[in-house]
Amino acid sequence: QKEKESITNKIKDKEKINSHNLRYGITSSISHTNNLFQSIANLSQYGGTVAAEHTRAEKDLAEQAKNVMHSVMSSYLDQINRDVQGRDQALNLLQQIIQTIIDTDSAIVQGIRS
Repeated sequence: QKEKESITNKIKDKEKINSHNLRYGITSSISHTNNLFQSIANLSQYGGTVAAEHTRAEKDLAEQAKNVMHSVMSSYLDQINRDVQGRDQALNLLQQIIQTIIDTDSAIVQGIRS
């Protein structure tokens, strides 16, 4: 009888241990699953943040390139404008010199005739 009770108690103890382990295992699995879902959510959020930062960086880089190109073109056009103005001034000076020569020549010819 005592042996039977001892075996029954051992079986009950084993069932309690198994039940506890099963509950702990389920709780642990749920906890691990929650952690996994949280990690996936965090990774997804991080991926979105990285993508947004990458897109923002590309936009900033494109804007900077556009600004540099505009500055270079503006500087180039200013240089061309200065060159054209310089040539216009040189042509005006040359025209004045030629006109002075013509006027002087006309005065000399008129002086000779009179």
